Parts: sequence; structure tokens; C-alpha cells
Amino acid sequence: MKKIFFLVILLIAGNFVLRTTCSAQPGADNGWSKNPLLNTWQYVGSPGISVGGAYNDDIVLAFSPTGQPYAAFTDTDNSWKVTVMKFDGSSWVTIGTPGSTITYYNISIAFSPSGQLYLAFSSDSNNTQKAIVMKYDGTDWSTVGTLGISFWEPWFIKLAFGPLGLPYLAFADLDGTGYWRARVMKFNGTDWVYVGPPAVSEGWAEFLNLAFSPSGQPYVAYIDNEQISVKKFDGTDWVYVGSPKFVWALPTAGLPLVINSSGDPYIAFGNFSAYKMSVMKFDGTNWVYVGTDGFSNPIYKNVTMTISPTDLLYAAFSDASNLDKATVMNYDGANWVNVGIAGFTPEYAGWKNLAIDPSGIPYLAFQDSAYLDKISVMKYDVASQGIQEKRNLSFSVYPNPVKDLLTLDLKTNNSAGKQVEIYNVEGKMVYETQTYENKMILNVKNYPSGVYFIKLTTKTFSSLGKFCKE
Repeated sequence: MKKIFFLVILLIAGNFVLRTTCSAQPGADNGWSKNPLLNTWQYVGSPGISVGGAYNDDIVLAFSPTGQPYAAFTDTDNSWKVTVMKFDGSSWVTIGTPGSTITYYNISIAFSPSGQLYLAFSSDSNNTQKAIVMKYDGTDWSTVGTLGISFWEPWFIKLAFGPLGLPYLAFADLDGTGYWRARVMKFNGTDWVYVGPPAVSEGWAEFLNLAFSPSGQPYVAYIDNEQISVKKFDGTDWVYVGSPKFVWALPTAGLPLVINSSGDPYIAFGNFSAYKMSVMKFDGTNWVYVGTDGFSNPIYKNVTMTISPTDLLYAAFSDASNLDKATVMNYDGANWVNVGIAGFTPEYAGWKNLAIDPSGIPYLAFQDSAYLDKISVMKYDVASQGIQEKRNLSFSVYPNPVKDLLTLDLKTNNSAGKQVEIYNVEGKMVYETQTYENKMILNVKNYPSGVYFIKLTTKTFSSLGKFCKE
């Protein structure tokens, strides 16, 4: 299988400093193959694992307790069935008998403490149009409790396990007033019952999300008329965490909710005025920004956020400044920094979901426009030697170091289109072009002195190089 490798530059303050001068002699390695910070985003198995494209935001990613990745989505070319696949170490395989899951959308998956996989979704008109929860017994899927547990057709379904190992389900559901209200239910071993009052929200609830504190207290975040509210269950009722409707949010971007090991809740959302990504946390009194309000480039479609086992925050979005390709960032304690280059996917990434495996490796599942909007999964491989494997470059650059004019010799007679990108040591793209030529001359006279990285991409491969600007 041919894999596309991408250059990732992660700068960790106080631990590593990447040389940005051109003191090395031409042709010298200058730490290129030995630098552990030069890692890659790469496909997990083959790209385009679904039969067809995914429907809207129905892409979810989760890990078993042993670290095996699972992806769930609605496959538009498979009778709109809810499809669940796992990566077996070499390829993605479907879980259960094909067609055993029911048609439709609003998908969520979660593993029980014992490692059993649960699936929740909103069914079609042939199956009550209500929320359904199923579990996988190792061979096939079976219904958990009643077939259809919501009052009406639910949206924004989120499934999670509570402190006693019981599954909880949060969703937005119609009531007699015409509002889509937030609701939370749990399975007590026999039936699905409400957690607190049936209506968690006082008004409208969109982009609902559910998370548990380390002590087992459930939190719910939702958007009500383009404003965010967060509530927690105090054992009797749902109470606001901070002020209600405390910030305006872009209603199409989603609302990820995570809680760290100290019990601090975080939300991610689209900045209402700037169409950029923001993250806030509750400090015990108020909701405050984590880093800069609107720290990302302009966003396209949904944002997603997760937290690592060591409490590192990771966020992902489709980057409108980079042709709507995916960008992943993490918070280093002071700033949001790129995990790899901005816009690392081959083409634009539609709906997506970010997750962290038990060892702390970020994975991204997304609609991959390079493969007809099918589902692909990529991971940031911190242990990869992919850069070294690509040292046998399919192009050369000279002179190196360079003062004014840099020649790129693509070493091929292939007349197919090629994408050429140049990045600085911060992972920011400083040049981009498409060409059918096999040799290019670039004027880099006005580039600041330092190290730059070149990525050459075609439909079948990607290769990496670097040069020094004097």
C-alpha cells in the first residue's frame, strides 16, 4: 500500500530547539534524520475505507481499552446503514453482520469499562424514528433495552459510560412546546430512565455534548439560540455551570466538551463574529478563554476537540486558509500550536472527529475529498521513521544553502500535476503552487534566514526535502 507522508514540526518549549541557521555545510544532514520532532501524519490502513461517502457529521472515532481504533459512520452507498469498522492492524474490517445495524444517522459509540462496544443512533421511519442503543457481543449487534427510547426523532446523540459502568445517553428531543430540549437518560440494567427532570435545557438545545467528571458527575453542553450553556447534575437537578448563555457561538461548528483529570470542563466552538475556533474552560467561577479567542485560521464545517491521558488539549478543524484541509493544534500551556503543518490532508476534509489512543497518539477520522468523500483515518505517528524512509527524495534542491534563486529538480519525466509547498520551522506555509514542469526556479531572496521544508505531492506519493536560506 502506498502511503502519503506529511511533515510535522512540533516545537516543545524548553525541551528542544530546532536549528534555524545555515551553519552546516551543503549536503550535511544537520540533524534531519535524527530529530525526533520530525514526524508524520499518515493514513491508518488504506484511505477511503467506506463504500461511499458519510452523511453530514456522522463520523465518530473511539478506541477500545486495548487501543484498537473503531470508526462509525452512515454510509450513503450502503443503504444508509450505520456502519462500524475496526482496524485489525493491517486493514479496516466491518463489525457484525452487514446490514444488522439499522439505517440512519446521529451516531455515537462508546466502550463499557469491560470493553464491550455500544452504539447509539437515530433510526429511520421504519424503526420508530427514535433513539436506539445497541451493543456488540463479538459476533453481532443486539438492542439495549427498548427499541426506540426517545419521545420523538432525536438529534445530537451522545453516548458515554458513567462511574458505575452504566451507559448514559444525551440527545435533543421535541416536546409539546415545539422546542428541541436537551435530555439525559441512563440504562439501569432493565430500562432507560431519565437522569433528573426530563428536560435538561430550559429552551432550545443544539449540538449537545455529554462528559463525566473524574468523580462521575455528568455535564451537558449545548447551544441555545446561538449561545452556549453548560449544566451539571447535582444528584437531584441540572444546574448551570457558571452563567447561562455565557458566550455566542457559530451554530454550525459544533460544541465539543471534555473534562480533564482535575475536573475542569472545556468547550470548543466557532467564534460567532470571526468564524474562528475558540476554547474556554470553567475556572470554578467563570468561563475563561484558553489561549486567544479565535486562535485558529477561519474554519470550515465542524470543529472537534479531545484530551489526552496526560491532559493535553487537541483541537481540529477544516482550515479555510488552507483549502479547507484539516489542521490539528494542541495547547502548550500558553499558546495553540500546530501539530504538524496546517492543512495536512491531501485535499479538503469535510466532517471529522478527533480522538486520542491510550498511548496519547492523536487520530483523525474525516470525509476525504481525495477519495470521493469516503471515510479515511490518519494518525500523528510520533515514533515514525517515515521522514528517513523518504530521504531518497524524488526531487533535489540546489544551491543549498541558497541566497536568491533556488532550483527544484523533480527528477522525473512525469507530466502529471504536482503540488509544491514550502513551510518554515513553525509549520506555516510560506509558498504554494501547482506545476506540470519537472524543473522550477524559485526566488527566495526575501525569505528570512533559516531552515525551510519542501513538500512535493502527486496523486500517488508525497516526498519531503529541506533547504537553508542564508
